Amino acid sequence: MSYLLAPTPIVADALLLPRTVLECRSCHSGRLRKGPQGYVCDHCGFAPFGEHREKVPPPSPVAEKDPTVGRPRPSTPLSTSAMPLPPPPQAVLFSAQQPRPGSLRMFWTDAGAGVRFAAEVPLQVLPPGEPVEARILVQNAGGSPTPVRLFVLTDTDGGPKRGGLATTGDLPPGSVLDATYSLTVPANSTRGSVIVHCEPVGPLGRGQDPWQAPALQPVPAATPRLQPSVRAAFAVRPNPRCPRCTGPMRWCPREPPEARAWVCEDCAHRVEGGILN
Repeated sequence: MSYLLAPTPIVADALLLPRTVLECRSCHSGRLRKGPQGYVCDHCGFAPFGEHREKVPPPSPVAEKDPTVGRPRPSTPLSTSAMPLPPPPQAVLFSAQQPRPGSLRMFWTDAGAGVRFAAEVPLQVLPPGEPVEARILVQNAGGSPTPVRLFVLTDTDGGPKRGGLATTGDLPPGSVLDATYSLTVPANSTRGSVIVHCEPVGPLGRGQDPWQAPALQPVPAATPRLQPSVRAAFAVRPNPRCPRCTGPMRWCPREPPEARAWVCEDCAHRVEGGILN
């Protein structure tokens, strides 16, 4: 036995929006009906979408605040990056177990009492008016502390001889004194030499300062007799030529950490020691 089910009639109100949606939110008794101007309540005439709304500009972005503004800053000392730093102190007393730079090519002379010495002019060509730097090395190879007396004589073709005297402290056995002295020469000189005499003396009871060379005091330029000596020559030239390309060279004063030197204007060859042959 079969039963035929009649089709269920479709109610038109089921396809409409729920009643709660179309109710007027102003009077709650009428219903919203769509008209030419939009939805309007059929009871009080309220039109929810007909209100005039003023356009407002979008909010401007929020600028991030600098966290350092308004915050007290600690006081900092004046920057010293632009201020030249003084050169560090250079030792003058060393152990003989560590040979000094260039000491192996120097001519050493025996002064007696286990003391030997040598001297050189590192840069042997200078411009007019530039002082000569004389380097003096003294080694105590004996078995007891021994001071020495140094007599330095500057002999040039532009004026009289000039002398200087320096006395070291007690040099410990196995030590080397490496001291450099700046010697003034007449401006009209073209060549000259530095003569160094060395004489061991009796113990003084005071050691040699390892950071400061003994001062060179001016004395009459009388050549000591019967004392060992060494000689180092130098020349004065206003316009030397480059030993590499024969170009003109210009003088560059000392600017630590660089030493004074001649520099070629053509090939930039730099000469800080020796001669310009």
